[in-house]
Amino acid sequence: MDTELQTTQQVPATNAGSSKSRLVAFLLCTFAGFVGAHNFYVGRTVRGIIQLVLMIGGFILYGVAIVTLATLSTKVDNGADVEIALIVGILLSLVPVLVGAIWIFIDWIMVLAGAFKDKNKRPLKNWSIND
Repeated sequence: MDTELQTTQQVPATNAGSSKSRLVAFLLCTFAGFVGAHNFYVGRTVRGIIQLVLMIGGFILYGVAIVTLATLSTKVDNGADVEIALIVGILLSLVPVLVGAIWIFIDWIMVLAGAFKDKNKRPLKNWSIND
């Protein structure tokens, strides 16, 4: 009987909200969402790392494509084909950034709507920082 009582006390209630602040998650998503800060805050580390890699990796690819376009367009005599290929490369390098931005915007809406959850699948219910 004692062990039954202990196991029922350890299981969190399904209606219980997260101890993480919805306000903090909203602010992190708004101002540092491009690095997945809001996901790191609620303990969803894998999602945060994926968002970080998408955004930073996309911007690095974009920078490399821009620098390559600038250097090659001045050195190649018959560079029309090279420039077109590099412009396509620049546009393709923006795909991960666009995917990451859409994902962060969806997370932002979910935080506002109260549907964003922490690592234990509990919704962020409170808007205060200290609860």
